[in-house]
Amino acid sequence: MTDRFDHDVLFSSFCEGALAALEDAPSTDRVAALVAPNCAEAGETVARRYDVDAIHPPVELLQHDPEMAATAEDLGADCNAWTVRTWLDARDAIEAGADGIIADYPGLLAGP
Repeated sequence: MTDRFDHDVLFSSFCEGALAALEDAPSTDRVAALVAPNCAEAGETVARRYDVDAIHPPVELLQHDPEMAATAEDLGADCNAWTVRTWLDARDAIEAGADGIIADYPGLLAGP
């Protein structure tokens, strides 16, 4: 499906149906559950159901619910916080257990 790309591909979606379709596709691409704000429990359920490679909670959820990072660790998955807009949010996400960040622009971690 994505073999024409020279780099890794990670599919991420809020839609459980999209993750189900990827599960049936003949692909080795990675899959992530995109967790909606205020939906930690549903995000965890979907992540476990599809044995994802990553969980993508919103940065605010991760900061207030460190269990998201613990769930990712339990699954052997990465925890990538979205959408990180400031270097302070990036720092807080990493301190809350994020393995990576999803940001609108590069250089965010340069900070002051």
